Amino acid sequence: AMEINNRWGYIDRLERIVIQPQFDWAGSFSDGRAFFGQDGKTGVLDQDGNILIEPIHEEITINSSGLYIVNTNNKYGLLNTNGAAVIHPRYELLELLPSGEMIAKRRNRYSIINNQGVTITSKRFLMIAFDKKSGSLSFKQPAPMAKTVYRFN
Repeated sequence: AMEINNRWGYIDRLERIVIQPQFDWAGSFSDGRAFFGQDGKTGVLDQDGNILIEPIHEEITINSSGLYIVNTNNKYGLLNTNGAAVIHPRYELLELLPSGEMIAKRRNRYSIINNQGVTITSKRFLMIAFDKKSGSLSFKQPAPMAKTVYRFN
């Protein structure tokens, strides 16, 4: 990446411009793709300058399966490498786990989902936390409902 007049673009090894400076910022290429910023939003482009994911997201990260976790208007979703939605942004949180699954928060409840958005935990929890140091997950469940007996006379 290189900067000219506060705009970022890309040059090749011979320092020829291959993608015109047009971005607010430009990341390095990895596997033929790079993150870029425009008007405070993030997108993804290929080495030919084709925009694969439009810069409409506040944040984009890539998971171990090569899918993109996007934050759009504070809702998280998952896009494939061509920018098509695998999971439309609807979660309050998506946190990638080393296994490739994700901790998902929706409607103030947590679950673990796979890359297709299928819930793989049998319950929804008050909290799921991943400890990177120990590699363990902890779950907080709602207290069992108290048994209430109603008597009608």
